[in-house]
Amino acid sequence: MDREEPWELYRRDRLPRGWSYVLGRDEIEVALREAGARVRTLSLGRPDLPATTKAQTVFDVYFYGDAAPGSFSAVVPRSRLLLMRWTALPSDQASAVAEEVRGVWLPRGCAWAAAAVERENTWAAQEHRWRVTLEGAALRLVEE
Repeated sequence: MDREEPWELYRRDRLPRGWSYVLGRDEIEVALREAGARVRTLSLGRPDLPATTKAQTVFDVYFYGDAAPGSFSAVVPRSRLLLMRWTALPSDQASAVAEEVRGVWLPRGCAWAAAAVERENTWAAQEHRWRVTLEGAALRLVEE
């Protein structure tokens, strides 16, 4: 019997030469399971080209907010309101930060996703974003 993935939708873009994802789907799946997190969508996307800022998004977890029109939060599980997105980086940068992302940021992002579905109504009524960016050689957390 196949195990159900911790996401409902999955998409992965083909990347231009010289670009890669920091981590792959299998590692992300293990971390989501370990945190007890489910997301509606897991997306591994192309880089934003041309780069418009110094900070590049590595990955983010986005909670749509259950008060958004069409969310029907009374009947739809809150996990359907979560999106986890990974953005490709130049391959050398991706490999340089992979260990830190794997050991620190991925578990924290998955824990944030698991906790988001349990938050009180005031918090859950609004959109929230948990994002890891790469600025130079340093990873940084931005919460919005």
